Amino acid sequence: LCGLPTPAGLEGSSLAPVLRGTADGRDRIALSENYRGNFAGRMIRTAQWKYFFYTNGEEYIYDLAADPREEILFKKGQVELLNMKAYRAAASTFARYLDEHPDGTYVEEATFHVAEAHGRLDDVDKAVAWFDRFVERSHDAGRKAAAQYNAAAIVLRLTGDCARALPRFDAALAGAPTDIERKALPGAVACRVKLGIREWLADQVDRLDQISPADPVIERARALLGGK
Repeated sequence: LCGLPTPAGLEGSSLAPVLRGTADGRDRIALSENYRGNFAGRMIRTAQWKYFFYTNGEEYIYDLAADPREEILFKKGQVELLNMKAYRAAASTFARYLDEHPDGTYVEEATFHVAEAHGRLDDVDKAVAWFDRFVERSHDAGRKAAAQYNAAAIVLRLTGDCARALPRFDAALAGAPTDIERKALPGAVACRVKLGIREWLADQVDRLDQISPADPVIERARALLGGK
């Protein structure tokens, strides 16, 4: 507004066109963050959608075009069709944020959520590519393990390709926190059994027997190992 040059490295875009009345701002993306108890929350908003996600896994979606007063709250899983629209919007919106702010504050979160959205849309190749992008950028070992597990689970669910999924299960297990280990171990063991791979199987099935002794894949793994 004052004609001053914009300092390099600032996130966001100028509000001057909106204040001058030459733009309505409907194509802008709004981001915010808050805390609910011990859980961090993020919000991303476009002209139509407002999407919240929390680190405890909760997600909330408002359709602002149909519900501008935000009186109808849709939770994950309530309305599948709405969710698909929301996931498409989330994927494109987060991807747009990353294009506009490649070094922005929310790069890791945005990358992870683009990958998740493509996974929910059953687009296995895009989901895996975005999870790989997250792993390359992140310095958080736990989040990297979660990304590898999610990519493996999506591959297995949508293609049944154990040869493609197994290296990702193994990567998830490398230094994974216990909650990721509980999820990834059954997949790793099941894929080794399916592919007839004995390498690492004994150690993995022993660990699985400790944390989930009722898992039916244990018996099949023992049979492959010759009853050991």
